[in-house]
Amino acid sequence: MKQKHKLPVQEEISTPCHRWLALPDEETDAFSAHHFPPAHEADPSYSFRKGDLVLIRFPFQEKEGMKLRPSLVLAATTDILTVCFMTSQLHPQESLDVVLRPDAGNGLDRDTLIKTARLASLQRNMAVRRIGRIGEAALQELNRKLMRWLDLP
Repeated sequence: MKQKHKLPVQEEISTPCHRWLALPDEETDAFSAHHFPPAHEADPSYSFRKGDLVLIRFPFQEKEGMKLRPSLVLAATTDILTVCFMTSQLHPQESLDVVLRPDAGNGLDRDTLIKTARLASLQRNMAVRRIGRIGEAALQELNRKLMRWLDLP
């Protein structure tokens, strides 16, 4: 029987070519045992910027503990990151969602939705590390959808 853990417990498994984060699988989600290539660690000197993909410790809404999730940075200050949620569950898809395909720049290994209408502002120290960055075309699409959702000119 598999033992369940609550974050921040995580196990890092390294091989010569890959680095894996073995995470709790309390929910069946493709990111529960997701492979992310080595990337910038989230040290205090790193300045996150719009378009960065980061791993963030999200608190559960209805229970104790946290879950490590990929997110897209929309804005960053010294102490706060405002991010969009992301998921590998491609359905259902809403009109405001942005589909990201894996590429060398973003560090993803599967198609992923940016949930543009699901935002959170969290303490910067909740970010574990930067995993990549979205491309210019995806950033422009995200901006268009944010403007439409927020009814900006």
